[in-house]
Formats: sequence, C-alpha cells, structure tokens
Amino acid sequence: MNFLVVQETDWIQRGPHQQHHLFERLSKIGHKIVVLDFEINYTPWPYAPLVAPRLICEQTTRTDTEANVCVIRPATIRLPGLARIISMVTFFIELMRITKTMRPDVIVNYAISTGLCALTIAKLKNIPFVLHVIDSLHTLVPYRWLRPLAYWMETILLRNSNATIYINQKLQEYGLKHGANPSSAYTVSTGVDLDFFRSTKNEDINDMRAKWGIDQSDVV
Repeated sequence: MNFLVVQETDWIQRGPHQQHHLFERLSKIGHKIVVLDFEINYTPWPYAPLVAPRLICEQTTRTDTEANVCVIRPATIRLPGLARIISMVTFFIELMRITKTMRPDVIVNYAISTGLCALTIAKLKNIPFVLHVIDSLHTLVPYRWLRPLAYWMETILLRNSNATIYINQKLQEYGLKHGANPSSAYTVSTGVDLDFFRSTKNEDINDMRAKWGIDQSDVV
C-alpha cells in the first residue's frame, strides 16, 4: 500500500513517537511511506534565512536502520505566526503533487491546520482519510487564544474522517464526544517491542520478579 502521512511537527528531529515506530515497521514489509512534516523548532528570521526551501529526505530512519521512509518538508518562511499560514498553502500544493504522482491508498493524519488541507484533498480525490489520534490536538497549541480555532478544526477532522484510530479508550471517548463516527472508530493500543525489552538471562528476570514481588503466574 501507499501511505501518505501528514503531521505538523518535525519527523526528523522530534521523537521518535508512535508514528515513527508504526510506519517504519510498515515500510520494512513492503509498504511505501511518504511523510509531510513541518520544522516546528525553526530558527526565525533574521537569525536564519527567511525562506525555508522545500526539503526531501529519502530513506529516513529513526527507530530501525532497515526502514525506508521518505520525508518531504514543504517550503515556508521562518517568521513566527506566518510560517504555519504559508505552510498551509505549500502543503496543499505538495499534497496535490503527491496525489498525482503516487496516488496514496490512504492519508493518515496527525495535524490540525495542515490536516484540513489533507482532508480537503482527500475528499476531492476520493482518497480514504484516517485520523490517528494520539492526543487532544487543540490542547497542544501553545497560544491559548488560538485554541478555540484549533478546537473547531479538530472537530471538523474528527467528524469528516473516513475512520478514526485512537491509542487508548479515553481518547476514543473524546473523539466520539466530538462527533467521530462510532462505526469507524477503533482503539489500537500502543504496543511494546518484546524482542527489544526481553531479557535473555533468567536470573535477571527472577531477580526483578523477586524485587517487586511478582509471581511467575502474575500478568503484568
């Protein structure tokens, strides 16, 4: 499958988060992953060049060196307040370009403002749009006066997604409360890589169980 992932934070420098693990694993089993991101911690002009040019990073890896994720960062300008507004325009242009060349099987969204651009194009191009909810997005907006607008945008995304996926039951309740379709709302809990966290030494496991009073038959 061809996955187009949209987020408005930095895929390359921030995290790794839930989506890094998920899509890098999917890339390893043959799926094509293209991510559109935003340089959230940019240095503003005049301390950096005014124009942040379009950036493409092929074979980006954050959690697994064998993964293959293509990250595209649309151009913007490095001015607080205007950077996101400009990025909505450049994201829309980039999304139009990608949907012509790659034709995603699904758009998976993590963003608010640029997420609306993705939702619009998904409807225009008849591409399934999935909102993967890992937080209450509007509460992450740093400026309180912008949160009502972000809340309105988030509600539009929840109500108009073809499906919504949540990392826990409370977030699913939040999504349903704000208009998500209950027939296409799913909770997929965050997992643990047992190969990474499993100890190969039985004595270490037994010592840890004894320390915390965990019996062999207990489920943790």
